[in-house]
Amino acid sequence: MRDFIAFITNILHEGITNGEFKSSIDQDGVASFLMAALEGGIMLSKLEADNRHIHYSTDHISAFLKTLEA
Repeated sequence: MRDFIAFITNILHEGITNGEFKSSIDQDGVASFLMAALEGGIMLSKLEADNRHIHYSTDHISAFLKTLEA
């Protein structure tokens, strides 16, 4: 889990360096949020045997990431 969060943090850092994301974002906080949203969507989808929850999560993650664009 820590490795995956570190991986996401690294992607965010690279995006900031490349001018793709705002420099003001909290990289650790965003990485944690993204991981929690993905894991929550996966868990709910498994519990209810319905993939709509992971689709909701990924749709909202995509919308959230657009707000971080530079």
